[in-house]
Amino acid sequence: MDYLINLALGIAGSLIAAEIVFHHKRWCRRLVRAAAARIKDPAQSEIKLEEWLAALDEHVGVIASFSHSIGCWVGAPAVAAALKLPVLNKAANNPSKSATRFRFARATIEGRSGVSARVLEQMIKQLSETTRDAGAQLHRLEAEMKEVMRRSKALSVSVSLLGLVGLLVSVMRWFFKG
Repeated sequence: MDYLINLALGIAGSLIAAEIVFHHKRWCRRLVRAAAARIKDPAQSEIKLEEWLAALDEHVGVIASFSHSIGCWVGAPAVAAALKLPVLNKAANNPSKSATRFRFARATIEGRSGVSARVLEQMIKQLSETTRDAGAQLHRLEAEMKEVMRRSKALSVSVSLLGLVGLLVSVMRWFFKG
């Protein structure tokens, strides 16, 4: 009789785990929406909601998704407080002002650090190449992770079905034994 209880608990645990795996993104999205609702300014709340949902879609796995969404909910008051701080003006849409600011910043960096413009340009070029390579690697890893998630979902369903088959075998043994 104990083996039936253990088998039933194992099957129930497998089914619950499968439900968590299949529905965790929906629950995490609800948490992120609740986190964004904690920001009083509707415009900022909408912006943060978009950012956090996009970041949630990049997370693979149950634990990573839940940790991100809980982190958003816990950190929402701090984000709301930080949004009230004064922000420096962004570069204007006017290209001539942006170019002037860039030249001024480059001259300031050259003057303070003693680094020449050629060295700065080489550093910027290396940084852009590294970023491009990292982006390609990220896309490759993302494709691999999607494949792993697809296989793990199929495995979870297989384990649940195997548990049900085990339960059926146990019931049949009990039925034909008695």
